[in-house]
Amino acid sequence: MATRSEHLGPLLLRQVRLLDARWAPTFEAIDCLEETLPELVTQPFAEQISPPTVSSSEGKQVMPRFPHEWHCDGFTLLEKVHESRMSAIWRAVDQELQTWVAVKLVPQELAPNSDAHILDWLVQISEHPGLLTLIQHGREGPWWYQIADWVNGQTLQSRAQNHALSPVRAGELRAWMKQLASALETLHAAGFVHGDVKPSNVLLSGGQVRLIDLMGLRIGATWNSHRSLTPAFASPEARDGEPADPRDDVYSLAGMIFQLMTGDLFNPAWTTDRTRLPPVGLTLAQWQVLQTALG
Repeated sequence: MATRSEHLGPLLLRQVRLLDARWAPTFEAIDCLEETLPELVTQPFAEQISPPTVSSSEGKQVMPRFPHEWHCDGFTLLEKVHESRMSAIWRAVDQELQTWVAVKLVPQELAPNSDAHILDWLVQISEHPGLLTLIQHGREGPWWYQIADWVNGQTLQSRAQNHALSPVRAGELRAWMKQLASALETLHAAGFVHGDVKPSNVLLSGGQVRLIDLMGLRIGATWNSHRSLTPAFASPEARDGEPADPRDDVYSLAGMIFQLMTGDLFNPAWTTDRTRLPPVGLTLAQWQVLQTALG
């Protein structure tokens, strides 16, 4: 990853980002997907996740315990659909509109952002068709919550794992990656970094992709206090604790392209070996541009 410029403020950072040559290799890699992809391998994707914890009053590190029930005015919880080490997600009903919504709970100690103005801005930005549409944020008891549209679909990770039944084709993958790049462009222009771009954070629905897990990470924020990392897709700078930067998402997007095309996680050591033969699933041209984007 190229050496970063100093923080220049949102407007100058936007200009630097638009001119940054690191975007070009990533889009070039997307364009290289015109060729038909071979079938992906069948083993489940490997994801290394940093397990967040909550400190107890005695200073011990404990895992958060999510409630079986939770109440917020105007919304009725129906079922818990996902629980991780950091958050839990429910399918719920908006009582006024009588529509399904997704409710995400995070312990307040792990809340990524509590600034109401910033979160309201994130809600507006999420209207982009490539992003999960957010409705509201707030705090209720010990929980930070986020309410978003309910999207019926599957993650890109699940789609790739089940390729034997529904293979990922080159044209689909190229279109999906361009949609994600457009969504990231919108986030970055608004001063946000997603910070966790990976196949399990991409929903497929109706032939479109939507980037989920929007947590309001601002450009320049510190990783440890605002966002957990998935090391397998995180840039070296992010893993080293440097301030969040749009180029972290560019790196992750390129890493995701590599995994979807080869079935393997990218090894950073490969960026310095220009004589290395392309991994199975990549042409020489594809391999060269991905090495550059991830270098």
